[in-house]
Amino acid sequence: PTWVIDPIDGTTNFVHSNPNICTILAFMVDKEVEFSIVYNPVLDQLWTARRGQGAFYNGEKISVSSCKQLNSALIVLEVGSATKEREDMVRDNYAHLFNKVRSIRTYGSAGINLAYLAMGSVDLYFEVGFHIWDYAGPALIVTEAGGVVKDVSGRKINYLARNIIAASSPELLEATLPQIKYITMESD
Repeated sequence: PTWVIDPIDGTTNFVHSNPNICTILAFMVDKEVEFSIVYNPVLDQLWTARRGQGAFYNGEKISVSSCKQLNSALIVLEVGSATKEREDMVRDNYAHLFNKVRSIRTYGSAGINLAYLAMGSVDLYFEVGFHIWDYAGPALIVTEAGGVVKDVSGRKINYLARNIIAASSPELLEATLPQIKYITMESD
């Protein structure tokens, strides 16, 4: 068993007093997340999930949106970058997807991004370059809410590979995969 904890996800938001921050807690057994908690203490938002028992927001059951088409999707892309290669990838994805989706948002916290997807507030999110503590726990919340998660190449998610694509439906995920550019990061 392994505990995966991110005490402040959305550190830049935190430094700037932006309320889109959260604490992430995940409990893993045999490389699978068994339960997760994502908590935004500023806005008193609590998302929870336990494998096989659904996902919840402040105690109420939640589910992903019914979006299946990229042109109807509200997607989340993050712009922070530590390398030129990652910066180019993000810029290319924004430029390529801008006219193919309903709209694009950036919240600054992987935990918030995935929690919003789980509750149906956004339809699709992908990111490359972050770490297991940013997305392992919230990924369970997405799947327990009826969404799908994979790695950005379309394979089963590997929490040490530092990437994820999450969507409200398999159709939306599959329609998005050929549209995105990604790079391979050094594993955690």
